[in-house]
Amino acid sequence: MSANWFNKPTFTYMPPEIAKDIARVFSYGAEKHAPYGWRDDDRTVENFIDKALRHINEYQHGTIEDEETHLNPLVHAIADLIMAKDLFNIKTSKDRF
Repeated sequence: MSANWFNKPTFTYMPPEIAKDIARVFSYGAEKHAPYGWRDDDRTVENFIDKALRHINEYQHGTIEDEETHLNPLVHAIADLIMAKDLFNIKTSKDRF
């Protein structure tokens, strides 16, 4: 592996079907709310971590398909963590706690 592999991510290593499912979650959210709607209000990184943990808990209790989107709760959890990281990137550290 190249010494500078971290500077050049290889997107082909990411499973394309999972990436497509994550895009479906974001598309559903954009239609229901607004594109990048999670940035427009006062939600915090912790709000999205809590949402991700709720989706993981749903999966742990046997839910394999979300009633609204018909996607696996783990896909929603991944999307929630992506939104949490996005908010982390754009907000100041004082908003974290």
